[in-house]
Amino acid sequence: MHTKDTLTDKKLFRESADKKLWEKIREDEAYEDFRKNLAEAWEQTEKKPLMPLTFDLFMMCKNTGSRWEYEQEYFARRLALNTSFMSYMIYGDEKYLKKLENVIMLICDEYTWAHPAHVVDIDDSEELSVYIELFAAETGHALSEILYIIGDKLDKRVSSRIRMEVRRRIILSFLNNTYRFEKMQLNWAAVCGGSVGMAYIYMAPDMFPLVKARIKGCLEMYLKCFGDDGVSTEGLGYWVYGFGYYLYFEELYKDFTGSYLIPPVEKHKEIAMFFQRANIRDDLIISFSDTNIHNALYPGMIFKLHDIYGDDIRILPKGAYTNKIVTGDNCYRFAHCIRNFLWYKPELIPLSGQHENETVFLKDAQWYIKRADAYVFAVKGGNNDEPHNHNDVGSFIISDGKEQLLADVGKGRYTQQYFDPKTRYDYLCCSSRGHSVPIIDGHEQCEGKDCKARICEQSDDGIVMDIGAAYNSSDIISVMRKFAFFEDVIRLTDSVRQSKNTSWTDRFVTTAEPAVIGSTVTVGGLKINNSFGITPVISSADIDIHGAGDGKRRIYLIDYETKEREIEFEFVI
Repeated sequence: MHTKDTLTDKKLFRESADKKLWEKIREDEAYEDFRKNLAEAWEQTEKKPLMPLTFDLFMMCKNTGSRWEYEQEYFARRLALNTSFMSYMIYGDEKYLKKLENVIMLICDEYTWAHPAHVVDIDDSEELSVYIELFAAETGHALSEILYIIGDKLDKRVSSRIRMEVRRRIILSFLNNTYRFEKMQLNWAAVCGGSVGMAYIYMAPDMFPLVKARIKGCLEMYLKCFGDDGVSTEGLGYWVYGFGYYLYFEELYKDFTGSYLIPPVEKHKEIAMFFQRANIRDDLIISFSDTNIHNALYPGMIFKLHDIYGDDIRILPKGAYTNKIVTGDNCYRFAHCIRNFLWYKPELIPLSGQHENETVFLKDAQWYIKRADAYVFAVKGGNNDEPHNHNDVGSFIISDGKEQLLADVGKGRYTQQYFDPKTRYDYLCCSSRGHSVPIIDGHEQCEGKDCKARICEQSDDGIVMDIGAAYNSSDIISVMRKFAFFEDVIRLTDSVRQSKNTSWTDRFVTTAEPAVIGSTVTVGGLKINNSFGITPVISSADIDIHGAGDGKRRIYLIDYETKEREIEFEFVI
């Protein structure tokens, strides 16, 4: 590892010292949306004073499970941090620097950088104040990166405070403790490990060799959550989160050492390509698991991946990327924000362009994706013990490229109960009741690794799977789902074998209000017909959406009840 002096001589963000780049960001029309969003964020932070993070707010989250009240104030500080820093870098006005210094001191005063929902089992005050989880690690990284880039511009007392707090809360805390994220095969390992690793490189490079193996272990643990197909079964939003921090650490490490900590292999490229496989059009995505139907990408991350892997990384049209470059992340992560500005390459964005028609079967995750002129279709097999699991084996999406006509509604509002295994599947969006799968004699799908699909056959023309094991019922012998594809028609045949002849319900989910005429249902531009002329029952429910405050999404449930062993549907687009 390089010495501290060598690191000081070697600037990480060479772009951050490039006056021409900041001039371009300040004046070029290609950055107009970025500047507008930054101005809006600045106005937002100026209008609403930063309020104390009271003990009552902290305990409300721990005692009731509600995160929203604490998060409003916690994340308002992170927004102010990003906004004042970026405004200072672009415009150079001292008012932004003064605001930044005040925000930094407020953050350094926080009792803990950890989110109360992540420390419900910790009561020791000293341990809690230096506990590392997602948000503590991100905060330590953000402050250390800011200090590294403009430490000579900050008041010496502010710089000293950053050094003291990052050393206490991150450097020594990680050195002296073992954390559960080090063994977690999901985004936590990359975000926490990557953030801590970057803080060490900035703040304690001479100590990095002491933790190098552990940081590498975190990143390797994260990579284990992917199969060779590169699918993030946590959902696209968590791919952006976890793989983003993995990328940020590796690029920083390479900048200082000349090589990656973990040399890239073919699997890494497959992971990097996941976003384009999950993209339908613009920010409309294949939204399996805990993500949103609309999930805009961060341009900085995508362009850096294109730098690494070349044209295998597809540069999507402008609509796929957020223009809310500062406020688009509801947690206001500094790592995303600055890299969106510095790594953006507007000249590479095509004016238009669609995915080519293709059929892709991602074997490890058992995702089947069909792109045709009239529609995009996706169905997942998998199992009901995936990271951020939903009981959704056999669930499918049909889109006309403008909206999901039959939808996977994604994630609900995050609360303590949402992540409690005892109550998670009480939430409609996590349970199979909230997905386009059958309900059989009152049985919904169960959670567990053995609750899985068996892929019987798949080709360009269709896919057949048995999802019977997902119901974990001795009465259910098999539940066969067969999809066949035509120019503007998708045909679904569902066959249910039970040890007793009882009724079952085929359920389809949509976010658009259906219209029913006889046995034909119309959802937007989609018509649904069934082989027995059954008139379905339509009901609705409201789902709280994570990251949207009190926002709700209304969904509609289209239920076909039958005692027949087999029923066929035609979805006409």
